[in-house]
Amino acid sequence: MAGHSATECLHNLEVQFPDIRQWLYDKQGNLLPQVQFYVNGERILVDELANPLEDDDDLLILLAIGGG
Repeated sequence: MAGHSATECLHNLEVQFPDIRQWLYDKQGNLLPQVQFYVNGERILVDELANPLEDDDDLLILLAIGGG
């Protein structure tokens, strides 16, 4: 997904795949804690999602799941 920030990339992903919202947000519209973001292999926090991305940055959006 293209975008100038992780927030913009996430929005573009949601526009292209609207059903993905159920996996990313709670009923109040907040990002679920298991949704993690990595830029160039480094984890970024939710308050850093609006930081600008460079053209050659790699953004990974990961839904961490667990079980037992």
